[in-house]
Amino acid sequence: CAPRRRGGDVPVRRLLLPGPAEGVRVEARVAALFAAAGNRALHLENRLPGMLFALGFWDVIFSPLPGAFVQPFQAGPTDLHTPSFRARRRDAIDARLAAMAASRFDVDDFLAVLRREQGRVNAFWGWQEARHAPALLRSLTPELRAGICSLIADEPARAHAGFPDLVIGNGEPGCCAFVEIKGPGDQLREGQRRWIADLLRLGARAEVLEVRW
Repeated sequence: CAPRRRGGDVPVRRLLLPGPAEGVRVEARVAALFAAAGNRALHLENRLPGMLFALGFWDVIFSPLPGAFVQPFQAGPTDLHTPSFRARRRDAIDARLAAMAASRFDVDDFLAVLRREQGRVNAFWGWQEARHAPALLRSLTPELRAGICSLIADEPARAHAGFPDLVIGNGEPGCCAFVEIKGPGDQLREGQRRWIADLLRLGARAEVLEVRW
């Protein structure tokens, strides 16, 4: 069905499915429908923004600022979840964001970091779906990659909460969509609403899909 707006800012569609299917999550069923139509559909939830920020800002995250690292096994700096995280690294973060938006730090640069740092601990990403990184990165426009990373730089905790369930990305620039799946009785949370609104503002396609049996 055509999308309607929930609360005036979030596009919502409804999908009727036979079911429920015991032991199969609703996200997996919807992803299978997208895949059957020839789309690359991944149930990533919060792992995409973490992947983008980890690969795009690895050197910035682990920059040896005074007091940032007190032992060799830290997954991130001591000020990661404080207001000073971006403030202390503002010049480096702003320069990288500008390079991303202008394609001076592009897909090949992200992938070079992936190859160089493969398997190392990082607070933003645990290397899940690393094999899908090339197609995912190519599906996002430079402006969208930079926009998502800027939001994470402002609030690092957003890398772990509220991002839409499914990423539809076929490996062509701008060929992506973000879908939050809501089964019967499941309500949209404020963090999820914020992410969808931000993705729309950044020019991406994002929506809620309400599944009903």
